[in-house]
Amino acid sequence: MSRHQRGHIFERHGAFHVRFYQSKMHNGIATRVQKSHKLCDKDRVRHSRSSKPVRFAAEEFMRKVNSTSIVSQDVSVVEFYEKN
Repeated sequence: MSRHQRGHIFERHGAFHVRFYQSKMHNGIATRVQKSHKLCDKDRVRHSRSSKPVRFAAEEFMRKVNSTSIVSQDVSVVEFYEKN
């Protein structure tokens, strides 16, 4: 089971992004990989990373990230060794 993440909001090239970790299966081993996702462009309404529209966009995206987990798939030991 993965832990709940809030993400880190940062600004690059006139846009706001959220940075988070995601579990990926690589050769049968779960590894954590750092990822980022573009939330929105910077404008008059979304002027800083602490503005409400930017925070709400990050919360909405992180809800999706937190609801999916590649590690939480139910696989029996026999199924795992038969596939690998």
